[in-house]
Amino acid sequence: MSKQLNFFARLLILCKHNLTEQIIFIKSERFLRKTSSQMQQGKTHIYSKFERKMLSDIRDCRIEGKDMKELKISDLKRTRETCKFWAMTEQYFHLVLEIMSTHSDFVCYLFMIISMMKNAGLISLVYPFFVFGYALMEDINPRKKIWYAIMIYTEALILVKFLYQLSFWEAIFWDTQIDNF
Repeated sequence: MSKQLNFFARLLILCKHNLTEQIIFIKSERFLRKTSSQMQQGKTHIYSKFERKMLSDIRDCRIEGKDMKELKISDLKRTRETCKFWAMTEQYFHLVLEIMSTHSDFVCYLFMIISMMKNAGLISLVYPFFVFGYALMEDINPRKKIWYAIMIYTEALILVKFLYQLSFWEAIFWDTQIDNF
């Protein structure tokens, strides 16, 4: 059945499984027991929203008594609607957001490097040391204390830059007012 899907639908399913962390929402106690037994058997495949729609369409066709060998995508109403251009575009947009939230640490590293490139100076040198000297060498994500330290440093840096800019503009403002007298 998946070979009948277009390229973009197959790519969406592949990206969902490989690039995002799948989350299970427990609907009922029966669903919990079923999922638990499947995981104990080594079946840890979690279906994406698109796959769940396709499976429910296939179940509906089985109930109607259609032959599964002759089943085509055009017979699956919800799957066909999901494969349309705007529906796929929306799903790709959500996929990008899921990837960014799954790998948010790399997004932070990227912005730290961009900050250093844009505002190069000794005060911003902490970011590359953090990214290249510590964060990327960790086996897993850095600990919470390190993120808090970087967050406090960033807040202090913003405050210092703001106060410096404020004092600079105050000096210009007061000099122009004194010259007017």
